[in-house]
Amino acid sequence: MSPERPDAIANAGSLVQEGDWTLLTAAIDSANSMIAVADVRAADQPLVFVNGYFCEFTGYSREEVVGRNCRFLQTAPGGRDADQPGVQRIRDAVAAGERCKVLLRNYKKDGTPFWNELYLSPVRAGGGEEVTHYVGVQNDVTEHLECERERLILAEAVRTLDESVIITGPNLEAPGPEIRFVNEAFERMTGYDWDEAVGRNPRMLQGPDTDPGETERLKTQLRAGRSFRGEAVNYRKDGERYVVQWTAAPVWAHAVHGIEGGLYGGPGMSGHSGGLRRPDLPAGPRRPVGPGEPRRPPGAPSHYVASQRDVTARRALEREVLEGRSYEQARIARDLHDGPAQDVMALKFLVAALSRQVGLDVGDPQALHAAAHDESGAPRFDTPQALAAHLLSQADDAANRVRQVARGLMPIGGVRGELTAALTRLAAERSALAARDAKAPGPTVAFAGTPADEPDAPDVRNELYHLAREAVGNAQRHSGASRIEIALRRTDGAVRLSVADDGVGMSSELAAAAGRIDGLDGRGERRPAAGGVGLRSMRYRAEVLGGSLAIEPAVPAVDGRPARGVRIVCTLSASGPPGADQRDSPRTAGDDESDDPDA
Repeated sequence: MSPERPDAIANAGSLVQEGDWTLLTAAIDSANSMIAVADVRAADQPLVFVNGYFCEFTGYSREEVVGRNCRFLQTAPGGRDADQPGVQRIRDAVAAGERCKVLLRNYKKDGTPFWNELYLSPVRAGGGEEVTHYVGVQNDVTEHLECERERLILAEAVRTLDESVIITGPNLEAPGPEIRFVNEAFERMTGYDWDEAVGRNPRMLQGPDTDPGETERLKTQLRAGRSFRGEAVNYRKDGERYVVQWTAAPVWAHAVHGIEGGLYGGPGMSGHSGGLRRPDLPAGPRRPVGPGEPRRPPGAPSHYVASQRDVTARRALEREVLEGRSYEQARIARDLHDGPAQDVMALKFLVAALSRQVGLDVGDPQALHAAAHDESGAPRFDTPQALAAHLLSQADDAANRVRQVARGLMPIGGVRGELTAALTRLAAERSALAARDAKAPGPTVAFAGTPADEPDAPDVRNELYHLAREAVGNAQRHSGASRIEIALRRTDGAVRLSVADDGVGMSSELAAAAGRIDGLDGRGERRPAAGGVGLRSMRYRAEVLGGSLAIEPAVPAVDGRPARGVRIVCTLSASGPPGADQRDSPRTAGDDESDDPDA
């Protein structure tokens, strides 16, 4: 309420005719503010009038109030609560015949405390100079002060947070959003202070190595009302390059009751006085919300907020670990090829020579099977030919197993096209494995993609293969699917690897895990581990690659039909994470294509 209102009430006598005092009194009595009039000429300045809302709110009747000084509202359950700055300001104002506005801690009849915003105005009866009465208009501002307390707590928490926070306006189109707020961590991370950042566009942090595709993906998600988690190269004020990981989300501050463009809450918030409260959203129908998608009110966002973290050192360390792991895997694969694989092949040649000595045709699979089995098909071991045939079969299986282990350790090299070849081979091998069980065949696996769809960095290609293999294995073990599809696509500077199945769909546990993995929940902090080891492994690989991992239904729910299947999607920059080595291996793609360990 404005300070002018009490004066308007105090001087209302000049605005009405003599016969209209009954109407004026009735109007004041019906007001939804507490109104009281005190006679300052009488001893102890007693109240001579209170309106109906004063009695309704405080719990006192008119009979209990009229004739008493208003200080009875300072009566707390444990005694008088008169030691307040506002009490002395009232005394000074009344002594000087001036108006005042104070905030008092008062108490209802039942002892309930409330914060009273009191406007006092002098009344000079008959137009003279003498103050005869004071009129007080009082408002309960308890909830408002609690909201303000919460706002200050939140503002201070954001200000001192160790993670950079930036709030912008809602305009995503050119010239882009304007920075409205940055915290101290932002100043430390970027080198820009508040005055240098507020009012400018976040593009001031971008530079030559900033991936424009990542910023476009950010804007696409925000336009759709979704949160986005990404990573990019930014530049500090002094020009130093750094890697930033951010989570950006829309804010619908204007949708909270009682707020007109505010950022931090206001009247109309529900909850209790013991802590911070969740704002009420407007009533009415809301659209369905999918897994990992936050509820939001209708209308356009009023602001965008982003938390940012400098991950330069962490990414450098992870790159070193990734490169070291790739090096070790390649070394072990070479050692297997040059050591055990050669030994097994030598053993196979010796067994083949022995088999020829006992009259077996080692090039005829049917002859070898006949030598190793009797007429009923049961294995036999009673002749030299049968023993030689079994030894040859075991040596061949051992060679194949060593070959598969070596290939799994380092399925691709540094040449573009090897990821596509490895995923094609993975699909064929898993399909062949699934077809072995005639009674309960597993899902067929297909791959779609070309060498042009592959990311630029060799290490990234190798990690994508392992991610795809883990996702296919998960689908084979848990989905009950009849078909699994691997797809590799490169568009607008981004590579998207997806593994989709037509199985039973997302369990409640997987749906919950999706909300924590796909980054749609607006949280910038490292989330709790979601799902089993497979999901955690895939999520870790995606993060190390500077990308994101999403879990979604393969076929969304439509017209009441439930969603089906699961699609796991890894999206990352085509150029790989900042600092990734994009140089292909100098060798040609055909240098090491042989499946034989002795090649």
